[in-house]
Amino acid sequence: MDKVTLLTVSRVDRQVAAMAPVSNILSQATPAFILDERFQKAISALTVTLYFQTRFLAATTLYASRILAVQAYFATTFGATMSRKLLAGIWDSAAVQRLRKKMFEDFAKWILGSGNTIFCALFWPGWWVIGCAVLAVAQFGG
Repeated sequence: MDKVTLLTVSRVDRQVAAMAPVSNILSQATPAFILDERFQKAISALTVTLYFQTRFLAATTLYASRILAVQAYFATTFGATMSRKLLAGIWDSAAVQRLRKKMFEDFAKWILGSGNTIFCALFWPGWWVIGCAVLAVAQFGG
């Protein structure tokens, strides 16, 4: 072999090199790899965008719910205070005081009236004295 043959480009037929199995598989799979890479980049961009939008929406919703909770607390407190004042005002009004006085008089007449001796006998305060005396006799007398 002379020196010139070693320094020149190989003269192998390109069709023979293209028929090699590894080069054939790579040449057919290269478009699929390119499409796969583009698809993964698109999915990555979409995922990142959705992540940030979801995070922003969640933070905004949390902030709004806290504001609504505080406003509901103040509204409930105000409503309870106003209801309490309204009820106290109604209870102390002249018409309700007259009605309470009339109801108490009617109740006292019914309880202490002549037709209700059984009710008076049941709730007579002397029963406590009689009950304690019977208990003492039972304890000490045997």
